[in-house]
Amino acid sequence: MSPSHFNTPTSKRKCQQGQARIALLIAVVVASIAAVVFSILYQSQKTAPNEITLSAGAKSVLRQLDAPVEIRFYSQLDTSSVPVSVQAFSGRVPALLAAYEREGGGKIKLELFNTQTNFNANTASADGIKPFNLSQGEACYLGIALIHKSQKEIIPRLAPEWEPALESDIARAIARLLQPAPRAPSTVAPEARASAQAAMEAVKKTISNPESVSLEVGKQIIREANLAEFKKLKIELDAKLKKAQQNVLQAQNEADKQAAVKQIRAVQAEQMEALSEIAAKSQAQTAALEQIKRDAEK
Repeated sequence: MSPSHFNTPTSKRKCQQGQARIALLIAVVVASIAAVVFSILYQSQKTAPNEITLSAGAKSVLRQLDAPVEIRFYSQLDTSSVPVSVQAFSGRVPALLAAYEREGGGKIKLELFNTQTNFNANTASADGIKPFNLSQGEACYLGIALIHKSQKEIIPRLAPEWEPALESDIARAIARLLQPAPRAPSTVAPEARASAQAAMEAVKKTISNPESVSLEVGKQIIREANLAEFKKLKIELDAKLKKAQQNVLQAQNEADKQAAVKQIRAVQAEQMEALSEIAAKSQAQTAALEQIKRDAEK
């Protein structure tokens, strides 16, 4: 074949078409990679300590600190029996706590008890951190204690399923530490009374005889029931999120892409709001269970 053959209009057109197809393929691959990176950035919590940014609500709580708060993170896991997902989650928690320390204006003191050399089971138990995994291997601990003046708040057992709510859980715990000791009110607001009554009714539906179970067992039942509710809701929200991510890939122009990005943010906001509501409901039901137990002891 002579060199002049490559200079014919037909061959030039075929060459141009081939180059266009290659360029289009590259554009599709780049767009796909960008979409994956985009979804990772918007779905995953950043793990580097200097990349985590606390929410405005958490920062607002920290600005109210009138005295130092000590945060103690306990993590002692039997790697032979604890799932890798739990171990990975445990490794991410210190980054979030470090963000609280940075934003605390010198009033957050962080202590990590997460190595064999500095972990003490007696100290963890004294702080209210509950051991688990006892029937499968070595006793494990994974929890947080927060101390402010003479008051203490604990998150006795952390779970990766509730990771999206951990930041708000810590913020609420600090906010409770800042509240003055409750006084016996002369009257109870009707809204508060109705809310407490609803929480008690929910507890009695979840636990057939709450007076007969231990407080710890009752708390675990409530937590598992609310976790099951969140998992069901998360399936629905994940489907919405997947559709929104697909819209990013299929966007024909910048306006469509921005609309898809906005949809992703809306779904994530909906997920966080739903999780916060379920966490608050779990907390209210736990308080109701404690009241039921106190009434039973009278």
